[in-house]
Order: sequence, then C-alpha cells, then structure tokens
Amino acid sequence: MDVDLRLLRHARALAEEGNFARAARSLHLSQPALTRSIQVLEQRVGFALFERGSGRVEPTDLGRLFLEHARPVLAGADVLEREVAQMRGAASGALMLGAGTYISRAVVEPAIVRFLEDNPGVALEVVNDSGSDLLGRLRTGRVHLCVGSAPVGEELAGMHATPLHARRGWLFVRAGHPWAQRAAVPMDEAVRRPLIGPTRMPPVMVDMLLKASAGRRTVPDFACESADMMVRVALGTDHLLLIGLAMIEDAVASGRLVPLRLDHPTPPQPFAIVRRVGRSLPGPVERLIDAILIADRENAAQERAAIERIVAAGGPRLPAPEAPEPADAARGASSAGTAGTAGTAARRGAAPAG
Repeated sequence: MDVDLRLLRHARALAEEGNFARAARSLHLSQPALTRSIQVLEQRVGFALFERGSGRVEPTDLGRLFLEHARPVLAGADVLEREVAQMRGAASGALMLGAGTYISRAVVEPAIVRFLEDNPGVALEVVNDSGSDLLGRLRTGRVHLCVGSAPVGEELAGMHATPLHARRGWLFVRAGHPWAQRAAVPMDEAVRRPLIGPTRMPPVMVDMLLKASAGRRTVPDFACESADMMVRVALGTDHLLLIGLAMIEDAVASGRLVPLRLDHPTPPQPFAIVRRVGRSLPGPVERLIDAILIADRENAAQERAAIERIVAAGGPRLPAPEAPEPADAARGASSAGTAGTAGTAARRGAAPAG
C-alpha cells in the first residue's frame, strides 16, 4: 500500500483520543472528514482498524499491531518535517545560529541584542545544543555558524574557527561551607569532592575529575543546564559548584557563594566561532560575527572587573579570561579574509579585552 502520512496521523489521533469528536478537534478537522479518512485507510489495508461502539473507540487487535508499526514511521516523519522547516528557514535568508549553553549566557545573548538592534529586519533563529551536535548541524547546513567550545583534531576538518577568549570554570561553595574560609585548597583534593556542574563540561575538566577518582565517579555528581538550579543546590549542600562567573555573579556579589582559594586554577576552555569552509553565507552573517566578537571582548572585560571586585573584597585571586593565542587569531583572520568583513572581525577578536 502507499503510505499516506496524513491518514496515519488521523489514525494515531483517534487511537490516542478514543473518540471521533475529540480526535477531529485535535486535528482541526470536521468529524465527518475524520470518519472518511479512517474508512479510506481501512480500505487500503484491507481490515478494520477500530471497533466502533457507543462508548470509547478502541483499536482492533490488528489495528494495534498496525499502529505499532506506524509509530516509528510517524516519529521519523515528524523529525524530518522539523529539519526541513529549519533548512527552509536557512534557504529563505533567515540566519541560523548554533550556540553552546555557557557561551550563550556570557556572549551570544548580548551579541544578539546588539545585532537585532542594528538589523531589525533580519530573521534569526538560535539552536542551543552540545558542541558535537552543533558541529553536525553545521556540516549538514542546518545552521550557518556555531559559537561554542573550539573544535579540535578531526572536528576541524572542513571548518574554519575564529578564536574567542578562553574561559575557566571556577569552583564555588556556599558561604557556610567548611572550606569557605580555607586559606588554600589543593586542586587534587577539590576534584575528589562531590561536584555540581553543567551537563556538558569541558573535556579537560572531565579528564581531571575522572583521573582523580580513577574513573569511579559520575562527572559531575549533579548536572543540569540551569544556573539558578545549580546555585540553589550549592546553597543547600556541601557540593562544590563548577561554573563560569558570568552565570552567577549576583550570588557571588551578595556573598551567598564564595570562590575557593585553589592552589592552581582550573584548565582553560577555548571557545570559537565556527563556520564551514567554502560555504556561501548570507550577508548579515558577517555583521552577526562582528556583534559576537564585540560581546566576547566586553564580557571578558566584565569578568576582569568582577574579579577585581572579588579581590578588593578580600576574596582569592582568580584567573581572568585568556585572549586568543595570536597565531590562532591570525589564522582565523587569514581564512576569513575572503568573506568581506570577517577578516577585520577576526583581527578585532584577537585583541585582548580591557
């Protein structure tokens, strides 16, 4: 038989609702139209799919089996339609931007505000996901740019990365934590403690944590993507909180969270704007890149100022965001030079903030 997705969706709705009137409303159809659809589908398959009674409409035994086989077909079709809608948006000139969770809060959000203020007529969609999934979207043309953890090794194949400032996750504890006033905490001791962190932690930090526990722990011990939730859990437990200052500066400024005085800093996490080599991009992309680079520099300067405030209040010295390595920034400018203003943007992004 020819698979008609419309008829399959009508049968699925009827099975879920158990009633022709409710199913028709959920499908925005008239009840007679839904009845005809089910009759057509039953004629095509050659057997009754539903038992019609005075009460609830129930699938027959063969109907249940049929719907079980139809379920993955419909799920795949739903995914395909969503992906095609994204591709259609990209083809129509709408900008599609992929962004990691941390860098979204620190850099992408203010960059979008700046970009949309200057370009109110440009359609923009942002997809938040993990670094590997975002690169997959970039390779298949479902986003124009990615902003997140800098790709390494084989991930760089066919990609051009414009470096952003590297950032470190810092360890914080609640104000009443036994370690809150400790003069110095050895890093190898800290990484063995229960930890709160994002679900997608920097690989260098994951390696350090697993090594400290000989691979016998979950990294982190409590994970989520909500900074507010992480703060609440940290305030109610003795867990350490690994997070970027930009995400919790209010809790630190109020004294509820205290940065640990570590004997050496956590490893830096490099970030970058990533595009696919050789792909033609809509004109507004270059203006979006400029806005991201400006926001990156401004955020790095803000973090430096926040660190100075912590130090002035008697807190520990914390590592500031690190400017992109000059060699990497130069490569970024060279590769992007053929794309109009991107060469200027990359050079602008290479300058240390503050």
